[in-house]
Amino acid sequence: MPTMLAVAVGVFGLTATAVGLAAAVQQLWGVYRKRVPAKISWRKIEQGVEEIIRQLRAANYVPDVIIALGRSGAILGGLIAGNMGNLPLALLDRQFSWDERRREHIQSKFTDVHIGPETQRVLLVVGEVYTGQTLITSLAKLKGALAGKQVQTCSLVISRTAPFRVDYSFLTVDKTVRPAWVIADEYLRFESPLDKTGGV
Repeated sequence: MPTMLAVAVGVFGLTATAVGLAAAVQQLWGVYRKRVPAKISWRKIEQGVEEIIRQLRAANYVPDVIIALGRSGAILGGLIAGNMGNLPLALLDRQFSWDERRREHIQSKFTDVHIGPETQRVLLVVGEVYTGQTLITSLAKLKGALAGKQVQTCSLVISRTAPFRVDYSFLTVDKTVRPAWVIADEYLRFESPLDKTGGV
């Protein structure tokens, strides 16, 4: 029959093993959370669209046209345009080539949209902002078309460290996130430095 001392030693050993295992799991979970982007659900995106529209109306800024930048901007811009009374929507799409380390911008393709003298207010929409590069590049390309217009910017997500600030946003984050529209790994994004592909 085991002595009390042996039982105590056994219990202590099991406890130490359990504590060690819990610590290891916690450490692995921490590494996982740093490596795997947090998912933003469609419900959260819906809340974000509602909040951005609330901000726009509070600022009395109803755009004459929404220019969506890239694919994520097209999704967010379409939701904002549709839920503000079917506002005009244009898309500035960007094409890229890839090498082993990063992607290079090839060209921008702009859908037909009339930005005439009657167009005074423009809203540029991008899904996420990490470095601000998409907005900076797009503003440079659209400089002539937007001359004399009131231009404001919008994003569902913006990094706390992004050097480019937008006028309207929903979530401020510390790392790359994965919106619900990113369904497959083939969805290529010009993401944060975390992915060593540049930044949006």
